[in-house]
Amino acid sequence: RVMTATDYVNSNYMSAVTLDDIASAAHLSKYHLARLFRALHGVSPAAYVRLKRIRAAERLIEGSDADLAEIAERSGFGSRWSMFRELRRRRGMSGQRIRDSWLRSTPSMASRT
Repeated sequence: RVMTATDYVNSNYMSAVTLDDIASAAHLSKYHLARLFRALHGVSPAAYVRLKRIRAAERLIEGSDADLAEIAERSGFGSRWSMFRELRRRRGMSGQRIRDSWLRSTPSMASRT
């Protein structure tokens, strides 16, 4: 059932996902799900959702020309500011700095700017 919850998060992280939603999809109580999920993945369901969103944002920042506000929306963040906060926590730099450093390290992309 925890894998059902994981599949649900993997398919829905870009929208508003709550612990109640995940638990309902897995047919578990939210308390039981939280314990099992942490035991399997090493993080809470909420932390897992954040990780999915930040990884999606990083891929889009590094691999597309999309505006950072659009990337935040497509990655499931409520705003670009919440995406920026998570990027700073995880990478220690803003979305634009991540994009700039990636562009500098990728010659074919640098010529597009």
